[in-house]
Amino acid sequence: MKTTKTAQLLCSLVVGCLALTAIQANGQTVVNSLDGDIFFGIRAADTTNSYLVDLGQASTYRDAAPGSTITISQTIVNGTDISNIEGADWYTRQFNGTHATFWAVMGARQFTDGTDPNNTLYSTNPSTTPWLRHSNSTQGVTRSLYNSLETTYNGSISTSNSTTGVEQSNASQNTWATFQPGGANSGGISFQTWNPTNEGGPSDILYFDRIIPGTGASVQIGWFTLGSDGTLTFFAEPVPDAVNTASLFAGALLLLGLLDWQRRRTLSA
Repeated sequence: MKTTKTAQLLCSLVVGCLALTAIQANGQTVVNSLDGDIFFGIRAADTTNSYLVDLGQASTYRDAAPGSTITISQTIVNGTDISNIEGADWYTRQFNGTHATFWAVMGARQFTDGTDPNNTLYSTNPSTTPWLRHSNSTQGVTRSLYNSLETTYNGSISTSNSTTGVEQSNASQNTWATFQPGGANSGGISFQTWNPTNEGGPSDILYFDRIIPGTGASVQIGWFTLGSDGTLTFFAEPVPDAVNTASLFAGALLLLGLLDWQRRRTLSA
């Protein structure tokens, strides 16, 4: 009996090694995310699978130089992967009279990195009006949903074209599509948080908000675009235009002068 169990164990190890060798030969890897990473996700209303890609730490985008551009390598977000998963016409195809494909970028931090506090969220936004901030506990709920997405992602096998991209079945638990409108974990909106959605169509500009727990509006740190070849690009918020800033300053001085003149006139009356 002991000999049989030993043989079975050795057989399992050999099969595992052969499988790992085959994966490596195809350029695939086992993927794992880190706290504070952000994900790019794309799905289609008329397909059964989605594409989920780890873009690395949100701080890379948060701390980007004002006005700078970050082009995500095709070894990360890959256009061939998108075409294979969502169809060759993914960029232009329509479904029920509107675009068929939807994409977004989002992430959450469970523990502070020294700059972002616990439960800081990051999310794309179809609108230029930043998402509202919420309490630490409320944003913690969103972060826990994100953690479920991470758990499902971790340990998956990447595609042969991307080092961090995986193909997911929309019908599986805690995959990207389940947290988007219509999905089992969505509550009808994106990650039960962003109403109606944090997604956009293929050619849409999606603004990127940093959402620290609290009240009031979050901060827009830039925006993403997605090219027809699958190129994902981030544009960091530029430095405020010097001419406009000077004009605002001059206008403020003029207003203060007028107020002072009115005050003096009132006192002398």
